[in-house]
Amino acid sequence: MDFMLIQSYLDKIPTLEELLFLPEIDAFSNKFSKLALENKINQLLDERHLLITTSKSEDDLKKLDFSMNFYIKKLNEMFVEERELGSKKIFNLMGTIYSKYLGDKFYSKKLLDEFSEHFTSYNTLNYDLKTSKGVDIKEEISNFFKTYNKEKDYIILSSVSSALYTILKVLYPNKNLICSVKESYTFSNSSDIVSVLQESGINFKMVGSINNISSYDYEKVASEDSVILDSDFFGNKLEGMASLSLAETEDLRKKYNNVFLSDKVYLDTGHEQISKFAYKLADLSKENTLLVLDLSKTEDFPEGAVIVGNKEDIKAIKDSVYTKLFALSKEAEVLYYLNLKNKISPEKEESYLSKVLAKDEELVRKSNERVINLLENQLEGLVELGLMEGPYLKVEEGVSYADSFNRELIVLKPLNKDASLIEKELRLCEPGILCLLNEGTLIFNLQLINEEDEKILVEKLVEVIK
Repeated sequence: MDFMLIQSYLDKIPTLEELLFLPEIDAFSNKFSKLALENKINQLLDERHLLITTSKSEDDLKKLDFSMNFYIKKLNEMFVEERELGSKKIFNLMGTIYSKYLGDKFYSKKLLDEFSEHFTSYNTLNYDLKTSKGVDIKEEISNFFKTYNKEKDYIILSSVSSALYTILKVLYPNKNLICSVKESYTFSNSSDIVSVLQESGINFKMVGSINNISSYDYEKVASEDSVILDSDFFGNKLEGMASLSLAETEDLRKKYNNVFLSDKVYLDTGHEQISKFAYKLADLSKENTLLVLDLSKTEDFPEGAVIVGNKEDIKAIKDSVYTKLFALSKEAEVLYYLNLKNKISPEKEESYLSKVLAKDEELVRKSNERVINLLENQLEGLVELGLMEGPYLKVEEGVSYADSFNRELIVLKPLNKDASLIEKELRLCEPGILCLLNEGTLIFNLQLINEEDEKILVEKLVEVIK
């Protein structure tokens, strides 16, 4: 089409300011914020502009509605559609706390409210309104951590792999590193320790075997400037894999530089089960070793790596180019700050994992009894119901049974319908129900749902199976 003709239709498109002046459109900003409204208007104007410039004939353009009512109606539809595509309630009965079906992380409502408040106002924690002074949020985070051990210093980088790489390049560029076979297993985001070692260019030696390791294996290849790397992650502990005793580990730490990596660390909890498998930060930081800790598994922190060490080592890392290269995102930094502030406040919040484990084995058994009784009454002749014991409560998918908790589970075998079809229907229903599918049976772990949700679960099962 003729350029002037196209321009005449483009001139009919209102501006952002003209649309915002309309009371009907301005009202959207009270519900969805002005920023969200402006983004939607710009999106709508861009779509209209593209439609006109790519049109093949004037007849198509004549059919277009250029009234202001068109834009009011369209914006309303865009916001309604967005709300309908929002979050969906899920019953996670797989026994996995972090699942690819649910997303990587859960946060408390209080933390999310505070996070939203700081990111929707002018105050992003860089200014203290009470004292009228600037705030260095990184220093504030470090000071919060000193509550657990004031003799150490702290810095957070974006991931365990980036933290390890930084330590090797800054503190131990010419050292010989020694690690065991265990360190060759994947530990995060399909990354593994050996790959990081290779990328850093450091000389390293692997010692021992899967079923045999001793401090002597380290001693016979170590020299005065050697660095011993040790790790303990969810997922890198195979059944029967040999490991050093605590006494052997402590003895090596006294003789050589040492780096310890772990995601089994908690800040402070009275929960017995967590203390049985994880390390308390205040105790772990007393060791003569450099720590690289991912607190996202046992505490409500975003993914990242807290490096804990003496002041000289941490200063060297802070002064290096890698600090900016592997810095946390602003969002993750604020979540760390808010979470730490909550953890040391008098009204401490439990971590999500602590709340999950608060439903102990006895409570899970009572839940199973209630649900089975209800199902037996309504699905007689349609399913076989039973119970089984299994290590199915996992912190994340793919971890070994050595890092799982034993729980009583409900096993349901459909008699007249394919189990895989039932599993699919359960996932798609409202609320969505996630369970394990195994050789024609459905397995349910009631660890992660409340008693008031049990009747909803039964109603959905009956609805899908009958």
